Amino acid sequence: IDTDFHRPLQCEFCGQCMDTCPVGAITSNCFDYTVKVWELKEATTPCPYCACGCSLTIGSKNGEIRRVFSDPEKGSSNGNLCVKGRFGWDVVDHPERIKTPLLRANGTFREASWEEALRYVAQKLETIKDQYGPEAIAGIASSRLTNEEYHLLNILFRNALGTSQIVQSGEEATRGLTEGLAKTLGIAASTNSIQEIRNADCILVIGVDPAQTHPIIKNEIQLALRRNRAQLIVVGSYDISLTQATSISPLLPPSITLLDQPGREIHFLSAMIQTIFKEGLENRDFIKEKTEGIEELRKQISAFQPEFSDQTDGNRNEIEKAARTFAQSKKSMILVGSGLWSHLDSKAVAVASSNLALVTGHMGKESSGILILLEKCNSQGAVDMGLFSGGKGNGRKGLLRKALDGKLRALYLIGENSSFSSPAFGGQALEKVPLLIVQDLFMTETAEKAHVVLPACAFIEKGGTFTNLERRVQELDPFRPPLHQSKSDFDIFLALLRLLECPIPGETPEAVFEEIGRVLPDYLGIQDGEQWPKGSTYLYADGFPMGKAKLIPVPEQTAHQSPEGYSFHLIQRPSLFQSSLLSSRSDALKHVLERPYLEMNPEDARRLKIEGGEVAQVLTPQGRSLQLEVKYSSKVVSGVVTSPYPCPLMEEEGTVPVKVNRLKSN
Repeated sequence: IDTDFHRPLQCEFCGQCMDTCPVGAITSNCFDYTVKVWELKEATTPCPYCACGCSLTIGSKNGEIRRVFSDPEKGSSNGNLCVKGRFGWDVVDHPERIKTPLLRANGTFREASWEEALRYVAQKLETIKDQYGPEAIAGIASSRLTNEEYHLLNILFRNALGTSQIVQSGEEATRGLTEGLAKTLGIAASTNSIQEIRNADCILVIGVDPAQTHPIIKNEIQLALRRNRAQLIVVGSYDISLTQATSISPLLPPSITLLDQPGREIHFLSAMIQTIFKEGLENRDFIKEKTEGIEELRKQISAFQPEFSDQTDGNRNEIEKAARTFAQSKKSMILVGSGLWSHLDSKAVAVASSNLALVTGHMGKESSGILILLEKCNSQGAVDMGLFSGGKGNGRKGLLRKALDGKLRALYLIGENSSFSSPAFGGQALEKVPLLIVQDLFMTETAEKAHVVLPACAFIEKGGTFTNLERRVQELDPFRPPLHQSKSDFDIFLALLRLLECPIPGETPEAVFEEIGRVLPDYLGIQDGEQWPKGSTYLYADGFPMGKAKLIPVPEQTAHQSPEGYSFHLIQRPSLFQSSLLSSRSDALKHVLERPYLEMNPEDARRLKIEGGEVAQVLTPQGRSLQLEVKYSSKVVSGVVTSPYPCPLMEEEGTVPVKVNRLKSN
């Protein structure tokens, strides 16, 4: 058995063929002969991976997951799942799940009861607050907590401990993008729904490969390409797999690819707006009635001077073509990536994207607007619950710097593995903190350094809600009790609030969700599966919260400066099969995980006399190095090298300056 013409399989291992096979000939190795279908107990809950929020129907027996599929009538994925959603569920029964609370004594861990561990944490935090002040305490939380848990966490830090130093784990790009949209449009969220993509006539993708990060979004783009012959425009530092479909089909318009060094997104967006103004393609009625600031924007854009290198000179005509198509299409959408590798200045990218959508009138209507492709299952919920209000400089990296400088006496990490996510200095920073509290499912590198370890439970073992990237609120359906002695983050925060004698908003997730509705009117009365604000699939149909949307000039980004001799920008490319520390625990996903490699532009590789398949050394200015097999790829622009997730050399900045050397012996 082989593919036609012996072509590469290029299978995404999504498992959708099992659901669509009419005779049941395609089956799952994970499920076959393990249980009878009628013995399964089914529960429906949102996926714990990316922010698409696909609905999972989980079949279990005796509390063990046996299979996962998706009901076409629930959620926004039309019954589709990616490989992580369908097969990455085995993480919940991983043998490295923490079984009991642990306290460090004389350099080693000992088991403790929940009462002892929580009382120890509460007393220590209260003592540090009294002796050193609230700003000596900080916290970093995963983007996979529920909305109700975020609400309690905010109360714990802001009310009980008196500090706002609680931030979302490693999502500075999310913070910048949502703040940018709030500044220009009024609301810190995507403007449209996922299924509206299929009806768009033009789709602009900025700094993201949806086929790897958000496969359900990729499906929607493919529907738009095939049904509407939609124009695909790609802006970034490397080409994406979706453009292949348009290049091999004579029935589809060729994709427009605007590729350059990292940090050039605003350059391309400003050049598109300049073309629109020069050719009179702006929507003057929309601008007059619904926006303010057009004169300042025109002044800035008229003075803008696009620059092109020999490598990117071909972009000049492509930019003009992209601008005309985006402006003249009836329905145009912008999809912006939110990974740390995506943008050097995410807030500016969001503002520039808003400017483009507003001057063309592609806002406040179906299939026209901006979608931020957030990273994790409740990234939007963390934004909604105010986890980014700790002030500039207090992101994960900022807090770890404070710890490294000895300014923190206590650091509370919830689902955050700083030793892995910040390899350059994260481990050193954690060792400087007198009280390190780690709350997690697994015994991570960071948990090994902790003074207190609190075992949290998995998504199938707790209640609450997630909010996906299209503002859809979905309830979790716990179908088994917490494994071992683990507890939900909700119950842990609730117990700490009681010990700190702080008023609590409710004893259950349902009660806390009602409290959220009183604090955030958009959540008031929202039922399972509904989008906020209630009854709105897309935003701004009736205008903008501040009266008129703001057109804000965006200065040209400065080029990313690299130390002398480190001439390449290393970008961590997202992988369909691995996207986080959670998915890395899945044995099923490891079977299809691609080997680490370094992707280089062929001209760069030949200049360094590196042949495809040879091993090269990748070296950072800090002296960290890695040896990787080199693959030629014309999809990567000159001066950029990429490596799939997880790349140990990466940091929060999004790109890392590196030197690439050919090894003398391969």
